Amino acid sequence: NSLGVIYIAYSLGVPLEEIKSRLDKFKGAKRRYEILLDKGRRIIDDYAHHPTEIRATLEGAKRIEKKKITAIFQPHRYSRVNFLYEEFKGCFDLADEVVLLPIYSAGEEDIYGNTLEKFGRDIYTTGRTKLLKTMEEVLDVVKLEERTYIFMGAGTISQMAYEIVGKLEEK
Repeated sequence: NSLGVIYIAYSLGVPLEEIKSRLDKFKGAKRRYEILLDKGRRIIDDYAHHPTEIRATLEGAKRIEKKKITAIFQPHRYSRVNFLYEEFKGCFDLADEVVLLPIYSAGEEDIYGNTLEKFGRDIYTTGRTKLLKTMEEVLDVVKLEERTYIFMGAGTISQMAYEIVGKLEEK
């Protein structure tokens, strides 16, 4: 993306020094592999909620992270889980551990009957998915080991990530 921006800006007559200065100040898109904490354990907030985005996020993480990766996922909408169920299968297999939270309904009712337990088994076929419900339970997992924790989803998961960072920094 940066290369395209440089080309267009330069074509429009923006001096290279100004282009460089502006790029140096660019912080990236919010909630796209946004590092919230990097003190022993790394906490990352990412908007990935579609199987393709989840796989891409984990592929990138595998290339750059040196520590084990725990994916903490809050599925978004019962309808999305149902309609993309086959695509979700195995999409977390690159993670070393997966924590699955209840589906964020976004106002929908569950008329599909997919259980979280079965969904958890299907999305992570290389290990056992931990099914958790509360921020306190997730905090207990994050406190266990210094590794990379990637919070993914489009619901309230981002708020949870920030709250956990706050709790970790209280000490």
